[in-house]
Amino acid sequence: MRACLSQEPVAAVDPELVHVIAAGLGYRALTTWCPDDDAAFDVVFVPAQVGAEVFDNVCRAVSAGRASLRAYGNDPLASRYTGDLTSRLRRQLGEMLPAHMVPAVLVPIDRLPLTPSGKLDRRALPAPELGTAHTSRAPRTPQEDLLCGLFAEVLGLPTVGVDDSFFDLGGDSILSIQLVSKARRAGIMISAQDVMQHKSVAALIAAAGAAAPAQDRHQDDGIGDVPATPVMEFVRHRGLNERDLHQAMVLHTPAGITFDQMSQVLQRVVDQHEMLRATVSVTADGQWNLHTRAAGSVRAGDLIDQVRARDSSLAEIRDILRERYPAALAGLDPASGVMLRAVWVDLGESQTGRLLLAVNHLAIDGVSWRILLEDLPEAWQAVRRHQPPAPTARTTSFRTWSHRLRQQAQQPDQLGTLPFWEDMLRAVSGGAEEESTATSGPVDETVMAFDAQTSDALLTVLPARYRTTPDVVFVAALAESCRRSALRYSHGLLVDLESHGRYDARLGVDTTRTVGWFTNIYPIRIDAGRSDEADFEAGGKSVANLLKSTKEQLNAVPQEGLGYGLLRYLNPDTAARLAALPTPAVAVNYLGRFGAVKQQDWALAAEADVLTVTGGAPLLHPIELTLLAQEHEEGVRLVATWRSASVDTGALVETWRDVLAAMARHAGADGAGGLTPSDVPLAALSQEQIDAIEAEWGR
Repeated sequence: MRACLSQEPVAAVDPELVHVIAAGLGYRALTTWCPDDDAAFDVVFVPAQVGAEVFDNVCRAVSAGRASLRAYGNDPLASRYTGDLTSRLRRQLGEMLPAHMVPAVLVPIDRLPLTPSGKLDRRALPAPELGTAHTSRAPRTPQEDLLCGLFAEVLGLPTVGVDDSFFDLGGDSILSIQLVSKARRAGIMISAQDVMQHKSVAALIAAAGAAAPAQDRHQDDGIGDVPATPVMEFVRHRGLNERDLHQAMVLHTPAGITFDQMSQVLQRVVDQHEMLRATVSVTADGQWNLHTRAAGSVRAGDLIDQVRARDSSLAEIRDILRERYPAALAGLDPASGVMLRAVWVDLGESQTGRLLLAVNHLAIDGVSWRILLEDLPEAWQAVRRHQPPAPTARTTSFRTWSHRLRQQAQQPDQLGTLPFWEDMLRAVSGGAEEESTATSGPVDETVMAFDAQTSDALLTVLPARYRTTPDVVFVAALAESCRRSALRYSHGLLVDLESHGRYDARLGVDTTRTVGWFTNIYPIRIDAGRSDEADFEAGGKSVANLLKSTKEQLNAVPQEGLGYGLLRYLNPDTAARLAALPTPAVAVNYLGRFGAVKQQDWALAAEADVLTVTGGAPLLHPIELTLLAQEHEEGVRLVATWRSASVDTGALVETWRDVLAAMARHAGADGAGGLTPSDVPLAALSQEQIDAIEAEWGR
């Protein structure tokens, strides 16, 4: 063949000659234009004996709806461009359509299958597979490579492809804030709303290239009076004082770090975040007045309790932390501006030390801790190199954000949500009041950890299959458990839900690098309905019905629950109306995912287990359930902490564990998953109609 083609030099080969040569040698030639060069074409030689009878069999199989021609051949050209086509199409659809109308899965096919009468044969269409709907392409540009690395870092994964969905891989709204913070520091300007909408590296890079996020026009230095926020008013109305709430963590510190260096590291962090320099005064009528002071007003060295403990064993380190922890909490004094205290277990030049950081809750939340865990190693690197603090882009100050909430509480769109809250709370009968609502006295605490497989099913698989979040899974399980035990379940479960509260897009702010207490708390009534308990325990359809129903009830909450706190605590015209209605006796708070304990400077230390998840904080509800996802070597593990006062929750806790086990079994069932009405709002379909369509045509 080579001899035939090279008999004499020519500038180009006539395609017809290729077919003549092929026929003479017992082959058939298949040609196609080369996409990289308009003057070139690709040729595939097929043995003539692979002829009509083989292709006839394939075509008969295709016409019967059993397979596609693509399944019988090797088409490298098509494979090369399929990934590009789907990502480009998804990107363009994202620019033209609202987020909820962009298809979750795109499946390329050669041609539409037709019935003998020439109509579309829907039954012959390939079924999209939600779990494998991405191509996991490797990054192709430096920006994609950088963002893939940040995806992997935040999610605790070895690698991530450019088409992988952040949320299908286990991401959540809290981790998306952390991702945005890291991306911006690396020069990729995206927002948390971009992550929610675009999800993948490829789509986010395209969105970042199209336009940088708008800057908040009301940025300031954050210094001055800070109005109390709804969550602060919620705590104050529950009878707690400004010193009662706190959070703490234990970290590794570099071996050989000196007291002066430790003071400089903490000084840089305190100077960077104004809420760590806040003071709190109390008026005669009990109101809290917060005020933030200028950088340098707090001497970080005065906040450190140094304990020299060379050659101490791990058990001795734990004993030191356990002994000094109460004193650190007692040393927090918002009135005098002491919002942070540190216990530094100095193990000398050859061992990594431990640093217990305790912070008054008015100045910190779960997202804020993640920010500090980024700032501490950066501050240390600058200190050890004798470099000045690196300039950082300012985000919206907590002071600006709190003022924005006050303004929002008077806006018509917030006032318009008042009927929703009143109708929902009026629908709750006296069941919640009939039970004890005491939060004082001895606190019972139960901590349970789930294995990696069950945790993955609850945290990742079920939320992906039902297009929802882990919160829905936990609340659904709680509602079903309360229904079975009839505990606090009269016409549904009335529960307070806590969220991170950083609704940047809704308020027109950027809080991705702001430290403070942003938590939002709002009530919701969940009706678990009735279920076939035998089918539920087997992981059957009853689990699907519960998840879909709970998801829709939560999605019906206006503006992610932001309005309740604004109207209940910040608007005097509506506060009394909501104060007269029932309040939940149960609270659920999912803290999100935390990184693994590592033998690494400024990383979480194993000795953090001397602190409970809740830090021994006073109860705000008779029953409180706090959850977090902790990364381990064997995978992510879900940890749940139940705390209660004056209520026996033993049976409820065991029922909840059994319900979650059944839900985890359902995650692996063939029929798990499906759409709900909120996924297709423009179609105006009921759940029954959606289920019928999926049963006939597949998902």
